[in-house]
Amino acid sequence: MILHSAGLGSHGALPMRTSNSKTGFTLVELLVVIAIIGTLMGLLLPAVQSAREAGRRNTCSNNLNQLGKAVIQYDGQKQSVPGWKNPSPRPANTASGTFANAPSWPVMLMPLIERRDIYQAYETNANPNLQTYISIFACPTAPVDSTTVPSIAYAGNVGSAATASLAANVRKADGVMQDNTVTRSSLDLISNGDGTTNTLLFAERNGSNISPQAYWNTVVNSIAASPTLLLYSSTTAAVHPAFGFQPSGTTLTPVEFINNSNDANGLYPSANHSGGCVVVFCDGHTRFLTQGITGAVYGQLVTANSTGGNTSAVATVLTGTGASMYMLSDGDF
Repeated sequence: MILHSAGLGSHGALPMRTSNSKTGFTLVELLVVIAIIGTLMGLLLPAVQSAREAGRRNTCSNNLNQLGKAVIQYDGQKQSVPGWKNPSPRPANTASGTFANAPSWPVMLMPLIERRDIYQAYETNANPNLQTYISIFACPTAPVDSTTVPSIAYAGNVGSAATASLAANVRKADGVMQDNTVTRSSLDLISNGDGTTNTLLFAERNGSNISPQAYWNTVVNSIAASPTLLLYSSTTAAVHPAFGFQPSGTTLTPVEFINNSNDANGLYPSANHSGGCVVVFCDGHTRFLTQGITGAVYGQLVTANSTGGNTSAVATVLTGTGASMYMLSDGDF
């Protein structure tokens, strides 16, 4: 007798059952995942921004390092530092003694930064007025508005830009870059003064309130002209790539010598870096100068020989005189 079990297949197996249920994220789980991703992004983005800024600052430091080396090489060849005003490379421009189209320090360094073609243009033309963009003059944290203008984000230390009315030793003690149609300074003189390791050569001058930036092709046509007049000019083409302090009168209030938001005329160093700016000293080393330095420290860093007869009113107020003169200490900047 053959028995048949109800519901069994031919092989005695139970039939397969299928399920139509689906699995996935619930709304709560999805919100938790989104929250975790948002938290991670919030932690990651500042680190990424910090790394990018560190890279930009390194590029800026490298630019200034190259410019510092160019000055050292220039001094080795000429036994002087390029000035904020220099006799034109074209002899005919200075033949009359008027120093027509006297260029600033960037033009003089062109052969040493692989741009001899630009220097040759100044040798052969009365006023080349070149509008060339040069990347070594640009800070990535302060990009220029246009690459069709000769912007420069860096400035030379001119102190109070002492003119011919002062004695030679006073002019040489005040700042580094002189009016080279009148007086020249050298790294040896600075070394025998306050020392090349304690004297600023270049600094950034490209803060957000400096707009537009100075031009590297600025020229001076008067033997008496001083950047104390041109530094604060509203005429873009006349603004010098220079920094220092006012030759007389009072300093800015509130007194901040780095990144001063009230320094609309670009008297002091400035940058878009947070907390300070990149500088290079006369011995060629670069560092980040914090914006909290005191006036006495800034005065010492800008003057080439604070005990060498500097009679600039502001320099005297900042650094003091005689026994009361402030002397730099480790950790001041």
